[in-house]
Amino acid sequence: TRRRFLHAMAATPAVAAPRRPNVLFLLTDDQRQDTISALGNPHIRTPNLDTLVRSGVTFTNAYCMGGFSAAVCLPSRMMIQRGCSWFAVQKQQPGYPHLARTMNEAGYVTYHLGKKGNEDTASHQSYRYNHYVEPNDDAERKAARPFAHTAGRVVEFLDQWKAEPQRKPFFLYVADPSPHD
Repeated sequence: TRRRFLHAMAATPAVAAPRRPNVLFLLTDDQRQDTISALGNPHIRTPNLDTLVRSGVTFTNAYCMGGFSAAVCLPSRMMIQRGCSWFAVQKQQPGYPHLARTMNEAGYVTYHLGKKGNEDTASHQSYRYNHYVEPNDDAERKAARPFAHTAGRVVEFLDQWKAEPQRKPFFLYVADPSPHD
């Protein structure tokens, strides 16, 4: 009964709070959801993305409201970082809540790796680790393995994180410039 349950809980030593999950937020540049095999495209093979789709959370009804030009990568990235519409982004006052600040306050080690020249520097400054994909990374990006350099930098961070004696959970925001248009 409920009474017995409550009595048993009162006699039980305190239980540690559940461990927060590590979070990987992977944002591909200008990529539509119908370009991933696991999301319905029968003509393309995306085995690694398919694994992430099956084991994580996928936003299949997300869209970018656009910006002031044909390019939507900057507006979409800023709206994700700031949690508001593109037109509200321009009106935000200093100290506004945003993704990095929220995750820091929740006790996460925050890491950002994103596109150079297309950044929300005001929000990105709140990440504990903040890196940009450098323009000279383009040679590898145009090669057969466009994400290899980005993946290598993430692995470097994870190795460093694993070496910390008292690890906090991590929040990785990885926004590679690929595939773009």
